[in-house]
Amino acid sequence: MPHLLTLREQGWSIWPFDGSGRHTVIEIYPRVLTGPVAKSNAEARRQYLQRTKWNWKDVHLQAAGASEDAFDAAISALVMAEHAGTLRSLPLGAGTARREGEVWVP
Repeated sequence: MPHLLTLREQGWSIWPFDGSGRHTVIEIYPRVLTGPVAKSNAEARRQYLQRTKWNWKDVHLQAAGASEDAFDAAISALVMAEHAGTLRSLPLGAGTARREGEVWVP
């Protein structure tokens, strides 16, 4: 949390406290972006990745399935890329979100 102030002072927008800017920090929960998957199981991660709509090169499939963190990062990046237009135009939060924050959900 203390780094958010530093980022804001350096010109970053912190959503939902600010609307989107050139650089915006948002909070996500990767589980919301993946849906149900036993991500602690390497085989379950591999099967999930193979069922997605994205065309994976073998090297990327292996890297994304290598660990829970790699899995979360890969899926999060792809989902966020799909919603880049929405992310570029996030509005300033209202009410409680302006005081407590909010998790971005596509």
